[in-house]
Amino acid sequence: MSTILDAAQLCRTFGKGERAFTAVDNVSLSISSGEINALLGPNGAGKTTVVQMCATLLTPTSGTVRIDGVDALAHPQRARASLGLVLGGDTGFYPRASARDNLLFFADLAGVSARKRRTQVASALERVDLADVAAKKVQEFSRGMKQRLHIAGAVLGEPKLLLLDEPSNDLDVETLRALEDALLEFAGSVMVIS
Repeated sequence: MSTILDAAQLCRTFGKGERAFTAVDNVSLSISSGEINALLGPNGAGKTTVVQMCATLLTPTSGTVRIDGVDALAHPQRARASLGLVLGGDTGFYPRASARDNLLFFADLAGVSARKRRTQVASALERVDLADVAAKKVQEFSRGMKQRLHIAGAVLGEPKLLLLDEPSNDLDVETLRALEDALLEFAGSVMVIS
């Protein structure tokens, strides 16, 4: 198995001087292809900060991040090409556009070729059990449906690594089982934050 994510000695401090707060202190982790890993801990433990640093959304105070062999700090755009990210929540979509149209837009951003866009979008919607509501406007979706749509968007472009921050929020038990199946089917590397 090849290493897809290699984060070493990650630290992140917010603020300066007496007001400085260290959210993450010397965290290292490595994820190989085909693995599903989870970071567990109480609220405020720094899990989301770790995800944001691994996803190149937040620069570490110190430490290194490599995604599929690419130095994510020196070449964030190249590193992002190998990852899908789910931060979840109610935002991040065009509410008056359909689920399908939102994903077609995000497929463009993920660099999916025009030839493969519709097929990948249909497959992603099927994987998260939203194919039957693909034409429905996102503003009509429940929170759980929006969470599943976030997951569908993350697999577009067939990334080698999925980073999921609290992906089970607002999902019922049946949908959680479908999510587990989809993650196992994905067969890439997955880091789940709960």
